[in-house]
Amino acid sequence: MKDYYKKIDFSIFKKIFDLYFDNLKNSKTEKERYLWASKFYAEYLQTIEIFFLNIFAITDNDLYGNLFLGNKELRDKIKERFYGDKKFINDVFLNYFLDNWIFGIKEKDRISDLEDKKRLYKTMIKEIVKDYLADYELLNSFKHGLRMHSSGKNSIWIKIKESFKSFKIGGYNTKIFYLTRKGEDVYEGTFSFNWERVYQKCLFLINILENTQKILLHSGEIELETLFVVDRKVFSKHFGTFRSRRLIGKYNKKLPT
Repeated sequence: MKDYYKKIDFSIFKKIFDLYFDNLKNSKTEKERYLWASKFYAEYLQTIEIFFLNIFAITDNDLYGNLFLGNKELRDKIKERFYGDKKFINDVFLNYFLDNWIFGIKEKDRISDLEDKKRLYKTMIKEIVKDYLADYELLNSFKHGLRMHSSGKNSIWIKIKESFKSFKIGGYNTKIFYLTRKGEDVYEGTFSFNWERVYQKCLFLINILENTQKILLHSGEIELETLFVVDRKVFSKHFGTFRSRRLIGKYNKKLPT
């Protein structure tokens, strides 16, 4: 196990995400920005897969039994670890993971604002779990035939029954459309998000992977790096997502004669 992880460099993902972030900020046209945003989110989902495969391999002390999990096996394991038999994410595995790996040093008093950081990391991990379980079909749409495209800003509004008043419940700078199938039914799924928030979650993914690797490989004093929020208002500005799907047709495997 240790020999394997001595050869792994998770920092490569930071360079990949920085590239996407820079291209999103500096895109010359809206069309170019939409393309980078959809590719960015697909890359984020792919990295979540890498994240959980490696986290489970290390925490279970079972390299091959986890790295070779299939997509459905991975989803089932994520549900089992984070949800168990509950409808909502429970904190049992999260607390173990935070205490023993992300902040896995005995001298925890060396970590400034530890409890605040724990709450922050819990929030981000829960978002990451929910994103992957909700959007793995979007990732498959990207990998198998590029069955997706994206557009720009959109807002979600609700109208109160028997009232002329409408209320904005969310604003997003990217909307992805993708095709998915269940049985013979073909659906168009939509997913709205802010790519700045995705970049924030990417930074946490990389940081957690690197800290977990350091704990595994340590042979003396460990220097863990932890993330914190300087301005909560700015940090929370791009929070939120919106998902929907609609039936658009039927799937027919028969070829035309």
